[in-house]
Amino acid sequence: MTKSVLAAMLFILALSGCARTTQIEKEQTKDEYYMNINEECENKYAVLRLQDKDPFRVYNVRIGPDTTSWTDIADGKIKSVQTGSVYSVQVTDRAGGFLSGLAYGALCGAGAGIVYGNLTDPQNHNGGRFLGLLGGALVGVIAGPVIGVTAGEQYYFIINEKIK
Repeated sequence: MTKSVLAAMLFILALSGCARTTQIEKEQTKDEYYMNINEECENKYAVLRLQDKDPFRVYNVRIGPDTTSWTDIADGKIKSVQTGSVYSVQVTDRAGGFLSGLAYGALCGAGAGIVYGNLTDPQNHNGGRFLGLLGGALVGVIAGPVIGVTAGEQYYFIINEKIK
């Protein structure tokens, strides 16, 4: 295996491991933090974890300074608890996963296609690199969104009373 192939494979692996992290800004108040969570959770399924309880799936979580409410998936009723008893909320964004999968799939596919084209046509007499780039990007554009939608982008929020 040549150094360029190994470097390309490591580059592609690094791209596929990218993840998003939501950070709390130092100047952010508790209400602003809750508002950000509510925007991410609006009209989406989420996993809610209460203090000392197993996580469970809910819909449309709304976090407030005093109470947290959600729609129960089983019976469709709105339920609530004190926000102090909420440990975390995890939400999966399928649309964001689609877009990330599209971008990363195209980039990774194009990179792999260039490597393949370089291996099969090292002198580039027949446009092997360009054809590899197009073919790889096409495969990535098809496979990337499928993987992205399946995995989704995960947002994990810890409800922390230490926020000012």
